[in-house]
Amino acid sequence: LTYAELNTRANQLAHHLRSLGVGPDVLVAICVERSIEMVVGLLAILKAGGAYLPLDPTYPKARLAFMLQDAAPKVVLTQKCVNQILPATAAPRLWIDELSEALSGWPGGNIGPASIELRPQHLAYVIYTSGSTGKPKGVMIEHCGVVNLAIAQAQAWGVTDSSRVLQFASFSFDACVSEVVIALSQGAALHLPPPGTVLADAALTTLLRRSAITHVTLPPVVLATLPDDAIPTNVECLILAGEASSAALVQRWCSGRRLFNAYGPTETTVCASMHECPPDVITTRSVPIGRPMHNMRCLVLDAHMQAVPIGVPGELYIGGVGVARGYLNRPELTAERFIADPFSGKPGARLYKTGDLCRWLPDGNLDYLGRIDHQVKIRGFRIELGEIEARLAAHPAVREAVVVAREDTAGDKRLVAYLVARGEESVSPPTTSELRSHLQATLPEYMVPAAFVTLDELPLTPNGKLDRKALPAPDHSGLQGAPYIAPRTPVEQVLAEIWSAVLHVERVGVQDNFFELGGHSLLAVQITARVRAEFGIELPLSAFFQHPTLQGVAKQLAARHSAPQKCLVSIAPHSDGPPLFLIHPSGGNVMCYADLARKLGGSRPIYGLQSVGLDGKESPLRSVEAMAERYLRELREAQPVGPYFLAAWSFGGLVAYEMAHRLRCLGEQVAMLALFDTRASYPADFAAKDDLDLITAAFEGLVEFDLSDLRKMPRAEALSIVMAEGQRIGLIPSHVDLDVAERLLTVEKLNIAAARAYRPPRYNGQMILFVATESLVADIDDERLGWSDLLQHDPLVHRLAMRHHAMMFQPHVETVGTLLREYLSHDDLVDATQPGLSMSSHLQAA
Repeated sequence: LTYAELNTRANQLAHHLRSLGVGPDVLVAICVERSIEMVVGLLAILKAGGAYLPLDPTYPKARLAFMLQDAAPKVVLTQKCVNQILPATAAPRLWIDELSEALSGWPGGNIGPASIELRPQHLAYVIYTSGSTGKPKGVMIEHCGVVNLAIAQAQAWGVTDSSRVLQFASFSFDACVSEVVIALSQGAALHLPPPGTVLADAALTTLLRRSAITHVTLPPVVLATLPDDAIPTNVECLILAGEASSAALVQRWCSGRRLFNAYGPTETTVCASMHECPPDVITTRSVPIGRPMHNMRCLVLDAHMQAVPIGVPGELYIGGVGVARGYLNRPELTAERFIADPFSGKPGARLYKTGDLCRWLPDGNLDYLGRIDHQVKIRGFRIELGEIEARLAAHPAVREAVVVAREDTAGDKRLVAYLVARGEESVSPPTTSELRSHLQATLPEYMVPAAFVTLDELPLTPNGKLDRKALPAPDHSGLQGAPYIAPRTPVEQVLAEIWSAVLHVERVGVQDNFFELGGHSLLAVQITARVRAEFGIELPLSAFFQHPTLQGVAKQLAARHSAPQKCLVSIAPHSDGPPLFLIHPSGGNVMCYADLARKLGGSRPIYGLQSVGLDGKESPLRSVEAMAERYLRELREAQPVGPYFLAAWSFGGLVAYEMAHRLRCLGEQVAMLALFDTRASYPADFAAKDDLDLITAAFEGLVEFDLSDLRKMPRAEALSIVMAEGQRIGLIPSHVDLDVAERLLTVEKLNIAAARAYRPPRYNGQMILFVATESLVADIDDERLGWSDLLQHDPLVHRLAMRHHAMMFQPHVETVGTLLREYLSHDDLVDATQPGLSMSSHLQAA
């Protein structure tokens, strides 16, 4: 998306929000996947003068319900694909992925801040953080803080209009604000990974390299898990943030690039201080958190609010334009943590009491020494242990509970819960699984302890206070709830060794649960990488959620090793109604339909049919007829009887046509056959001269470099570059390596050969035909792409001003998806050539 397109879309949405009453200090909740819509929505809310409230779709529904009730937003901005996650609210709900038509009538120009009386002290956003009382608290950040953040960080880190910034942080995490505003304020390119991507291990390295990222902010825990060559040389500036950094980590990554250690609570607009780590200084002490950022002040004070001398520990207080307004609906807590600044002569100046223990170093930098209270940071997330303890104490079988952060293995900080059961005969002691389920209902994944230890009594000091130092380290029994059963097969044995090494657990049994052993998404990525190296099999992250025990994962691994490839894959299964089946284009996989599926937004289940041979276990099919036969067999397992809805792009349209023909011959109803720029026949000379012609043709008009440059490179290097670009735009899965790319190339060549050889039979059903004005074959003049002579009824044709290769990608997929969704919206849509015809009128209306 260009800046002009972003600005126009955001302005149109801003005008629409204004019509709904959004203005200064008015909250708009936004619950979306990480996507372009996320940035458009965020920018539109700010342009309308409002403040955005980010809601993470992965949070438990109960937590989202509390945030919505507490904040009471004026409007809820969301997407169809996450809409069902959101609890009901009185606020009107807008689906940002369906607003294109509704917004087209609104002006695309900027709303002047003066015209809506927007001031620097109005709210920009509210972000909820963990709360010590058992409920999260909303931090209110003003525009002046966000503007100061954007300017100060961009200047310090050297962000320019030629920079490429990675949007790494979760949308509900305040570091996301930094990534978005430093890029947009400087005209830099902001790169968003595909929704659902876990950016760790090889996936992070691939994205950094293929998108030529120059600036990235990462938590130290992510960097600690990466191999030494994981950060490519194109990364000019690496920022560590979210938790304390070690000197060893800095020394490992500072060579050849600028490296900053950044610090700041959410209450001070993301960042309050930063330190550029010199590459030539070797130190064994902690890494400083630096000096105050522009227009920010840092004070180290004692218990009497007096400044302490250099080297003496004290509590850090922060002042300046970035200090938050306070906590939403929490005046008492606001008064406790945000106090009048006794050192400033500016009226109304305030200090934020951080609870962090710091000291000044002789060189003028701040040294972070830890927390004064029981707040901790795990994987970059700030956690109030009291919130977890309150939730645990609410369990009917728990009498007392305390949670601590332990680092029994260097670099691996985990939450451990200690509890005392009620001990009543009528109440059974809680199991680990029960406790995890109890917490997962209200807490996000990163706040659920890795281990649960049941004690007869909590240890106390002679003064009767909790003796945290006496809490025992969890053993294996604290990390799982099932009795130990040793691995029984070679696969289980190897998998147990991998789990043991990654999870730092002495032994792993077949009934042990990955999450109950302390597993989380970053560790799952490490395990999949080791499984790939050991077995040569790509294990999806979903394997850990579907069957989280070692036995369950081992079965999935064995099944993937022995079972033939399934052509039918689920793209969006959780909806009602007859499914839509999308058949692959010549590339063989269905990744290209991701944007289209999101645009259709849960209107019905969506399945994809991909080529045989992508996994290297079976030989690819060589004819359209053979593909139709195989795909129909799997399609009818998912949907035994019609009506059937089929759609396909490019080459896939031939297979969809053959499938529709065969279904009608079987007496089945074909409710929809939609082809996206598919010719009825392809000339004999429709073939690439060589592999480079083939692989570059697939990306024509989509890539950001001159394809002719590939001619100057060795074949392997050219293939690697095009593969990376295919991953960037979503045509190729992120885990694909060069061996898999070679298989993709083989499948594509065979599919093109099958297209040339195919002779379509006559078809007496209805067809919807989407025709690109810049079609795949330049010499065709027939707007029906040669189908008229084969059809009993003229196809319904939509001519679309776009290139063939760009149809399934932003922004053109918005148009394609809107049209297709309109057809699918008619529940009584049936084939016009069969009894009960109502299709023609619906199609004409659409």
